[in-house]
Amino acid sequence: MSYALRTLGEVPAEFKEVLDNTVVSAVSHRAPLVRVEDALTLHAIAEVDPTCIGGLISYAITMLGAVRENISFEKVKNDPLSKSGCGKDVCHFEFEAVSSTIEYEVGDVVHILPGQDAAAVDAFIKRCNLNPESYIRVEPKDNKENEQSCDLRNTLKAPVRLKTFVELAMDVASASPRRYFFEVMSYFATAEHEKERLQYFASPEGRDDLYEYNQKERRTVLEVL
Repeated sequence: MSYALRTLGEVPAEFKEVLDNTVVSAVSHRAPLVRVEDALTLHAIAEVDPTCIGGLISYAITMLGAVRENISFEKVKNDPLSKSGCGKDVCHFEFEAVSSTIEYEVGDVVHILPGQDAAAVDAFIKRCNLNPESYIRVEPKDNKENEQSCDLRNTLKAPVRLKTFVELAMDVASASPRRYFFEVMSYFATAEHEKERLQYFASPEGRDDLYEYNQKERRTVLEVL
């Protein structure tokens, strides 16, 4: 845990107090950056509430770009298990660890976090005119009605780099967007004809046309944008 937090890299300066006091608070995405090892001591780690440690671990997993990039695997086998034409694609994969830093024992559980094509992520961020190095925070829409555990509250309130969030939490290059996506887009459309079309797609009357345009053609979020 201490190794993971020491190698997280840079976080907003305001998060120094959060880490030192193990209290989550608001963080500006335009804040200057500090090294995590300058913001967190082993003494502070020892005083973390055991019921909230999962939040810090989840934050480490999400933000730990440097360590994640050093843990590499090479696919050595991809054998199909399902019969041709059965409608399912089930395969047996085998990987070999390329990184020499991996240590594990029989019975350990591995957490595989799939990524996305880097070019698609960059194209999405550029199309939305976002700063990939800014920090964002995701929170429940209604904290009163949605009672959250301590782990989840801390995980949601922890700042995360925008590009990391898009890479690991969004699907911009394979999944078709939902109807609500078009409804939200209509609020940001500047051209009147585009706004009307998006509102139509989001309405009950435009459901069939939306299916033809979106799901049937398997358009992705990036293609729609």
